[in-house]
Amino acid sequence: MGKIKRFGIILLVAVMCSTALQAISTYKVDAATKKSGATIVVNTSKLRIAECVEGQYVFRAEYNKDTEMMSISQVGLLTKEICAVTWINLSKSTMTPTAEVTLQTNRLASAVYSQSIYENTFSDYEYTKWYGSTNKWELRSPAAKGMGTQSFRAYQTTKNSKYISGFYNSVNTINQKELTLIGLVGITALTGIVGAICTGGLAACLTAAGFTATATAEAASLQVAIKNAKDYYWDAYYSSVRI
Repeated sequence: MGKIKRFGIILLVAVMCSTALQAISTYKVDAATKKSGATIVVNTSKLRIAECVEGQYVFRAEYNKDTEMMSISQVGLLTKEICAVTWINLSKSTMTPTAEVTLQTNRLASAVYSQSIYENTFSDYEYTKWYGSTNKWELRSPAAKGMGTQSFRAYQTTKNSKYISGFYNSVNTINQKELTLIGLVGITALTGIVGAICTGGLAACLTAAGFTATATAEAASLQVAIKNAKDYYWDAYYSSVRI
């Protein structure tokens, strides 16, 4: 996918732990009985709230059905302290999947003529491959801090080949899942899903938003592909002589 992503669509606001936020929180967690799956705890005509457990945190997603905005609170499972709050936009986008596929086709056509191929995604896991007697690659992943990407270049060798191939396949899977989700929920909602994958609380996010079973399954598959891409990226990084 092209670099049209995150054009002010997704709002990621980290709010550090504070007693003020804790004071206004109404939610209670029984650490001994809370399940890891997402559970709807409130569902009215205007609001749906869901919770899930990931590691040592409970994520509480509150979805406003009128504005299609969602807040995801990250709370310590045992301490009950709010550690972060993320705001994401899950509204429909006006850009159609067909338009995005057309952009994708044009990019690939131009890449073939330059004896290289590349793939860009909304999730920021990306690659460029230059063909030669020894193929050269640039692998890109989300920056460790903040927006944007980090990257490295390396020649494909016996030592790093399986990791580069794994990253290549994972990125292609990410791209396919993102295109499918655009058709199901729109670009804006996709960026919200990507944000939830990055910050945590995806299960609560999907449940609170009321996505269809198909969209939920695709989002879960996207999460797996992103996890795999991250793993392959760092394996390739440490097994390569970077250039």
